[in-house]
Amino acid sequence: MQFSVLEGESPKSLAERRRPLVAEIKRNSLDDGPGIRSVVFFKGCPLACVWCHNPECISAKPEIMFQRRACINAGDCRRVCSEGAIGAAGPGAIDLSKCTLCGDCVDECPSGALSILGKYYSPDELVDTLARDWAFYDNSSPAANRRSSWTTPPRSRVN
Repeated sequence: MQFSVLEGESPKSLAERRRPLVAEIKRNSLDDGPGIRSVVFFKGCPLACVWCHNPECISAKPEIMFQRRACINAGDCRRVCSEGAIGAAGPGAIDLSKCTLCGDCVDECPSGALSILGKYYSPDELVDTLARDWAFYDNSSPAANRRSSWTTPPRSRVN
């Protein structure tokens, strides 16, 4: 797969595009079958399904997220935003054309209502993160393990 540098794109952003952008890693998931598993939600889904349960994963870029119920209107996010992306109406009305995703507002938000969705992982980082839970996978369901092609944690199979 070849990547081209977009006009104005830094070498760092080109390198980041070569790594998977993960929206979330849900550990200890019990949905969709027997046994415990970790589910990795990647950003950049091109399908646009009508029944999509994870619309936050559609964009292939990191995004600022706001949880209205968690917001206590402290105003710290507005004060720290050097770009003026958070106006008088508060973080529920972020001007995305001004937001640089610097994360200053996320760091200052006392209630955790703001977050950046999307983190770049190297393949090794992702495997290492998932391998931490191997003991749980291995002991969660004999039926699930019989169907598994992995008999040892992935990190021990590498090299």
